[in-house]
Amino acid sequence: MKQKNVLIFLTIIIILIGACIALNTRKKDKNFSLEKISNIEYMLFYDSNKYGVVNKSGKIIINAEYDEIDIPNPTKPLFICKYNYNSDTQDYSIKVLNEKNEPILYEYYIVDSIKLNWDNSEVPFEKSVLKFKQKGKYGLIDFNGKVILKAKYDEIESLDFQEGLLLVKKKDKYGVVNIKGDYILKEKYDIIKANENFQAENQLEKMGFIVGNLTSEGYKYGYVNYKNQKILNVEYDQIEILNNIEEGNTYFIAFKDGKAGFYNNKYNILKNVYDDILYNDYNKCLILEKDGKQGIFKTNGEMQLPIDYDKIFISGRYINARKEDAVEVYDYNTMNKISINNVIGLNETIENNKYIIAISSDEKYKIIDVANNKLKKDEYDYLEYIGKDEFIAYKNGKFGIVDVNANSIVDFKYDDLQRVENEEILKGTIKSAENTIYEYVKYDGSTAEYSSSTSVYPEKIENLKKIDLGYGEPYYIKAQI
Repeated sequence: MKQKNVLIFLTIIIILIGACIALNTRKKDKNFSLEKISNIEYMLFYDSNKYGVVNKSGKIIINAEYDEIDIPNPTKPLFICKYNYNSDTQDYSIKVLNEKNEPILYEYYIVDSIKLNWDNSEVPFEKSVLKFKQKGKYGLIDFNGKVILKAKYDEIESLDFQEGLLLVKKKDKYGVVNIKGDYILKEKYDIIKANENFQAENQLEKMGFIVGNLTSEGYKYGYVNYKNQKILNVEYDQIEILNNIEEGNTYFIAFKDGKAGFYNNKYNILKNVYDDILYNDYNKCLILEKDGKQGIFKTNGEMQLPIDYDKIFISGRYINARKEDAVEVYDYNTMNKISINNVIGLNETIENNKYIIAISSDEKYKIIDVANNKLKKDEYDYLEYIGKDEFIAYKNGKFGIVDVNANSIVDFKYDDLQRVENEEILKGTIKSAENTIYEYVKYDGSTAEYSSSTSVYPEKIENLKKIDLGYGEPYYIKAQI
């Protein structure tokens, strides 16, 4: 009898261990990776107001006879061809073709791409999965037709700003799954928003979500992490997520009953008594506003400036705090007050500690040479440091480039002059009654050749040229001979 009880006990232990292993395996399986597109094989072809498909050699694969064609993954021969548009239902007839113009995946009632709901993706589709419809419900398949999720959802669509995660809708409630079909959130919310500030691109499965439900007072929001653990209850009017203040912590500015508070995960660091809270990412601090006054609070709990200033502006390490008609300038690192005759504000040149931009009492911009502790006499209506010894300057209604000694590098001729992101190039705009001219210049004033497109799609293939829409995938038309 004892032996029998021991066997039963061991059997239960083995089952429990197996269940734990299976659970852990499922959790690990929630990891997924996104396919990176670097070599385009297939492209849209446009002719006579219809779309077709060409390959990278310029050979026509699908004739231009469809109203729309989706190429979810331009490295794979799978083309979703749409025709016979119904203006009442706003639906198309759809067939899926391969590179031989043969129907594929025809065993499903409808197969469609999953479009990404934002414009900064050059290939604006989920690149490894498709949705299909059977008996009025949607499911998920891969490009070979393998079912990932059965057809049981009212809708399947992409989650804004987060490729690889999908919104699924059932009984008017939304949940989230990943492209492998793993559940992230069950369907119990009226609205789900991705954490747009999440920066760990290779760990998207660890991203959290702002979730909301509609109440008699409008939408109320909360926050759920990637483990489906409730961090903030669904009771806030608005939630702003601040990531990477400290490793492993998620910080929030959350509004409740019209008042803002500050949270570290579940912990309420600042109660909801403020009219507004603004986050300064450079110094990892908060500008608190209450009863028309502002102060500064460190995220570690230390109050730096009391809430009795009319306006606070932070530029790099400099705090510019106005109270009535006076402005006090502080060094954020030391909180020592800085006094310079006739100067009411300082802007740090973050990329270079050799200079400081000073704002005078008559709202003119000047350069301070830190090494010589000297305020330059030349003044401008605006200054912005761009690199080495160069500044964008604004004077007499026009922009140009000057150096630290007020030498003109680029004449004051532009109506607008802005940095090009990730490039040491400026884009200048010259407007006239007839047209608008754009010029690109380097920081040293020389002319720059620059194309805003970093497309993986070639500019030209055989006798076709690319038409770039400025967002999403381009298409190709016959080049004029």
